[in-house]
Amino acid sequence: MAYPLAFILLFVTGSMAGLVLGLPHLVDLTARLLAWCRSIMLLCLPYASVIKAGFLWSGTLIVGGGVLYALFKGAAGLVRARMALRRLPLVDRGLGVSLIKDDNLKVAFTHGLLRPRIYLSTGLIKGLSRDELRAVLLHEAHHRRYRDPLRFFFMSFLRDLVFYLPLAGWFASEFMERKEKAADDSVVSRTGDTLGLASALLKVARATPVEITALSASIKGKGSGSIEDRIRRLVDDEECKHKSGSRPVSARLVASSVAIAILLLLSVSLPIFASGTPGKGDCNNMASCSMASGAVEKQAGSCCTGRCGK
Repeated sequence: MAYPLAFILLFVTGSMAGLVLGLPHLVDLTARLLAWCRSIMLLCLPYASVIKAGFLWSGTLIVGGGVLYALFKGAAGLVRARMALRRLPLVDRGLGVSLIKDDNLKVAFTHGLLRPRIYLSTGLIKGLSRDELRAVLLHEAHHRRYRDPLRFFFMSFLRDLVFYLPLAGWFASEFMERKEKAADDSVVSRTGDTLGLASALLKVARATPVEITALSASIKGKGSGSIEDRIRRLVDDEECKHKSGSRPVSARLVASSVAIAILLLLSVSLPIFASGTPGKGDCNNMASCSMASGAVEKQAGSCCTGRCGK
């Protein structure tokens, strides 16, 4: 788990530095190329330079787009969560627990970045046995104790920030799944009962509406391990039920992520080291462009008078 995170953080640091330092140079380079060859761009600007500028701009837009996408999605998610909470009939019971007064709703989740709280519905309290309810509360208490909602938010933000790296999606999913398993293991270690938690998970999962699932830190659906896998892990044989080993990452996933990272790092950092003047074939100055333009105009005039090629 440490190596993928180190790779992602190293790439994010390098790409952000390259983006911040290289963007002014890239804008200046593009502006000069357009200025030098404004009138006869196709004649003065070689195709290699067009491809180079396109490559640099593509990488810059992808990396910059990831930043905007992560910021927008993270902010929108927080706003949606806040609005969804406001629509719930909440009663504050203190000690970091809020009661949802709805007998038709069977849900329990932990939400809050800096001050996480446990949200528990009256419908769930009435629908679970004493042992099941205790298991659910212990599970959510583990999330609250370790501020898992904040960890989940940060990991989701990091995944969205580098959405173009396949390894980021795998790592975020693996991270969230391990946190869910850790919370499950905490319950089992304190109660010694796996069936109570498994049956409670099954009841909560079947009754949780979509809008509540989006808020839940313990039942996040996509990215945090399926309920089916968690239940199977709890009820399977004794040797396997408490193992939280990571899923092996495929070599193809790593290779593709490294290749994409290298290309994007090059695209955002090359403008920093780009030469101040284009090559000989790039129209070194306005005089050469003017000479080329005059030659084109002269040839065009000859063709108009019927003396082309003479």
